[in-house]
Amino acid sequence: MLNKKLEKRLRKIENEGNDDLNLVLEFGPQNFPTHELHRLLYRLEEQSEKVYALKRACYYTAFVIVVSLLAGIYCLFYGYAPFGYIFLSILPLSIGVAVVAFMHLTRRYGTFRYTGYLRAQIAQELERRRKDTPIY
Repeated sequence: MLNKKLEKRLRKIENEGNDDLNLVLEFGPQNFPTHELHRLLYRLEEQSEKVYALKRACYYTAFVIVVSLLAGIYCLFYGYAPFGYIFLSILPLSIGVAVVAFMHLTRRYGTFRYTGYLRAQIAQELERRRKDTPIY
């Protein structure tokens, strides 16, 4: 039991240490080589695309929740009880999907809320390095 907790904590520390975007956020882009900063900018773009796709799926799920709730209430009030129960039975599944998607979003892409700041810091550092490079 103690070993499992220790291993879980060590894996968490290792994952946080391997997250380059988190390290740039913590220590600044000046501590990274130029090719690594270009790679991080590319990763930021990929991460943004994935997060936007996941957010779009969450919006669709929220739409399904609202529509199924309204359709279920409508069916129950106007005498279509079997359809109302079907629509209302969709609610727990949709809510579960939304909760899982949100948990995945916050755990997997924790640095996403700092994307604009990270992108600006990396671009500023790359621009500074470009200007400091001597031309012969």
